[in-house]
Amino acid sequence: MKPLLVACILFIVHQVSSDADIATMITRITESCAERNGVLSNQMNEHMSKDELPEDNGPFIQFYECLMSDLGMYDENGEVHFERVPNNKPVYIVERLGDDISTTLILEAFDHCNSQVKVSPRALDAIKRRNCGLKYIKNKLKKSN
Repeated sequence: MKPLLVACILFIVHQVSSDADIATMITRITESCAERNGVLSNQMNEHMSKDELPEDNGPFIQFYECLMSDLGMYDENGEVHFERVPNNKPVYIVERLGDDISTTLILEAFDHCNSQVKVSPRALDAIKRRNCGLKYIKNKLKKSN
């Protein structure tokens, strides 16, 4: 699977049959959103490959809004589907920390970050929560080792 393409996903909402299907779907949506927003998909993938997504890059935020929308990551109220986290470990966390990461720790991170972060537009809010969650989990794991 292409880790650069899946790094931005908070969790997989769509039911797909294999990692190859996930990578194909994400590649297609990434390229479409990049084209619609007038940015290069390889530049967006470069941003998404980092542990921290840029919070001050307007073109990236617009691209991320498209990506999140096209992946079905928002509910009918425009909020991220955090309620689905227990059934779908965030791919960007698994990619960085392994599949044995505790769902309880992930939910704890989301609770912490949801109480700390709330900004507009919604894509920036999702980026800030994602950055917060990864940082929170890394700090917790570091303290426990």
